Amino acid sequence: MDKVPELDTDHQDAIMDCLAVRQGDIQNALLEEKCAVSGPILEDFDWKIKWIMGSSKLSSLREPLLSLDFNLREGKNKAAQNSDVKQMTASLELDKNELNKLIAVLEKAQETVSNWQT
Repeated sequence: MDKVPELDTDHQDAIMDCLAVRQGDIQNALLEEKCAVSGPILEDFDWKIKWIMGSSKLSSLREPLLSLDFNLREGKNKAAQNSDVKQMTASLELDKNELNKLIAVLEKAQETVSNWQT
């Protein structure tokens, strides 16, 4: 089966070998390009737990809050010029119920992406 009919078999085999070796890099580049079109890309995150203490009237109130910072990048790719890449940080404070909802949504998103990649 001819992949590129204008080329002889040796050249076609060389091209297919190169593509096979670089398949992962090609897939990552295409995925990053697709994500760059759809919006900011999550690069990293940081989290910490804060305890909210009640006032003198509510001295027994102690509620943990999760402080979550998402480091986002918007731009064509990591190798782009610094002027082409915009760095952002989105910060959230979540209680236990909100955190459980966020985890459920992220798990569904991961499942969707995994199904899309296969």
